[in-house]
Amino acid sequence: MSMTAQTLVETAVGKARRGADVIVEDLAPSCTRITDKPIGHVLVVYTTVSGFPMLDSVGWQVTLPEAQATQLVTAWIDGAALPVKAETVEKDEATLPAPEVQGLFDMLFRAAFDATARRAAADNWPVSSGNDREWTLTGPWEARLTFTARTDETGQLTGASWAGRGADGVSICNHGGVEVAIAAARSWAAGLDELPVLTPAGLKARRQALGLSQADLAVVVGASQAAVAQWESGGRAPRDPAQVNAALTKVEDQVSDITQQLIQVAKARADNDYANVAFLITPASNTIDSGELLPALHRTATGRAFDQLRRDGYQPIILEAQRVNLPPKKN
Repeated sequence: MSMTAQTLVETAVGKARRGADVIVEDLAPSCTRITDKPIGHVLVVYTTVSGFPMLDSVGWQVTLPEAQATQLVTAWIDGAALPVKAETVEKDEATLPAPEVQGLFDMLFRAAFDATARRAAADNWPVSSGNDREWTLTGPWEARLTFTARTDETGQLTGASWAGRGADGVSICNHGGVEVAIAAARSWAAGLDELPVLTPAGLKARRQALGLSQADLAVVVGASQAAVAQWESGGRAPRDPAQVNAALTKVEDQVSDITQQLIQVAKARADNDYANVAFLITPASNTIDSGELLPALHRTATGRAFDQLRRDGYQPIILEAQRVNLPPKKN
């Protein structure tokens, strides 16, 4: 995660020998001002662009990667004049994005910005952040697209790979040349007004409401438990959220139908034979029988039927299928 202006300055002050000789003022979450008390010089740190802070003083301004910016601020606090000489800061050239790589990231952001759907643009999407090798576009509904620069053995830019998810929740993963990457950024941004078919929080809530474990849901949707765990955490998206949603909806409808059937049978038996006592039968086994409803889902339906019967004025009692021994019928 990128530093805020406050965090960057606090880090620099902590490293500096003269940290006690400066005044730090947080003007905004992305803007912090440092004043050298003995001489009154001022340096302002901006972190508007995530990962690349801008340092600003009277007649001097520079944008650098976080690590180098922190070193430069530390040197300034310790009395170095601006601009800082090359030997003052221990440069790590590997942290500096090659001009063509940074140019690619700039083009990707501009392409996405220009293509962003109207409502998303009004809400100030997309947001960009990154470093010298990766750049991420972020949008609403946990939409994101991370581009990784690809270079040849000489370090020349050859294209990019990208992965993420659209606002509709669809997983995205591909690679190609610069023009293809730009087209991917445009396509992703153009869909930012779309609503997600399935969200990580929604998937988890619906699974838990059905009384299913992640392993149970994996059986329902034809995926692995690990994949379901990643979908729910937001670590990755289903390749086809609509298919997962359809499978989940089908199970929800089945549970609803079984709930109503259980209520109907229990009421008929209670009204005819047991003086308002409504018996509900639920499977005892945890095994999964191919082609049949999961026992966990049947138990969920039984629980819902119990609640509805109670609300309707019945006295519901749940029994396991293998241990059913109903009392004598009423006279």
